[in-house]
Amino acid sequence: MRSALAICAALAVLTAATQAEAKRPRPLTNGWTLHPLNLVSTRSSVACGLDKAALLSWGGKIAVFDGSRIAELPAMTGHNQGGTYGDGLAISRSGEDIYAEASGRIAHWDGSDWSFITMPGWHGPVGGMAVLASGELVVVGRGRVGLRQGDEIVSYDAGTWRDLSAVTGTSLTDLWTAGQGGTVMHRQPGGWSRLATGFDRWVRGIHVGSPTAVWAWGSQDPWGNATYVMRLHGGRWAAASDGLPGDGMVTGMAGPADRPWAAVGEVIARFDGTRWVTELQGSDLGPDYQSFRGLCATGRYLFAGSSGRAPGAVVRKLQP
Repeated sequence: MRSALAICAALAVLTAATQAEAKRPRPLTNGWTLHPLNLVSTRSSVACGLDKAALLSWGGKIAVFDGSRIAELPAMTGHNQGGTYGDGLAISRSGEDIYAEASGRIAHWDGSDWSFITMPGWHGPVGGMAVLASGELVVVGRGRVGLRQGDEIVSYDAGTWRDLSAVTGTSLTDLWTAGQGGTVMHRQPGGWSRLATGFDRWVRGIHVGSPTAVWAWGSQDPWGNATYVMRLHGGRWAAASDGLPGDGMVTGMAGPADRPWAAVGEVIARFDGTRWVTELQGSDLGPDYQSFRGLCATGRYLFAGSSGRAPGAVVRKLQP
């Protein structure tokens, strides 16, 4: 009897040790590190502030990376009742305020608890959201731009009838959006202006490296299977997809204006000035990891989500 109990105790200790080992960060190639997570999801979104990064699973679970470790936040109210689904995610520069799309509302984490922001009169899903450097929460969707005012999102005409799927900017007078039909728009003090991209498909994301160096991406087919990246450089748009796999969708881009990183399918690549060079592959993480979902940068780190049977996040320290 004592022998059986001793064996059980030993097995319990071994199991606990194995589980702890599985959760530890693991060095990868080219300076990347894998942080395993318990967020089981085939879809995820990421957002970065100055010091922290956040990862959202489709089911509404959020984990936060503080520069050394990654930990889950408490579940939102309604998490198990289907009331927290969505892809939209934004984080303030301080990292104290986190916003997530939650089944027709915006969930807000204030550093200690969750609350919800309603969206009266909003039609359709949230296409994209961001906390601007000036502090405002902005969301975009079907021809609309929404701005947080108290516990509501008040929406305004976006200067287009098209669906918008991305938003970024430093302030309300330096705002960029992108979306359906090759749309890329810039709001300045004089109002909205649309940039002629020469691309007629859906622009899914936009990265503003500097006022004169802007990147945008989408797909050349309706199913998201033909990667397309374009770059605004010297006042003109030009295709810039060389080196990227052609069978995946870019899900995020971050970094310097002339040398950004991009996550596309099972690859994270960096632009070398002429073409993209693969830096990390999903297979580098192991057999339970499939593709990268989202990429952003804090002041010190690159941060990307990874989906699969054992989801996680990958992190790379930026050079000073």
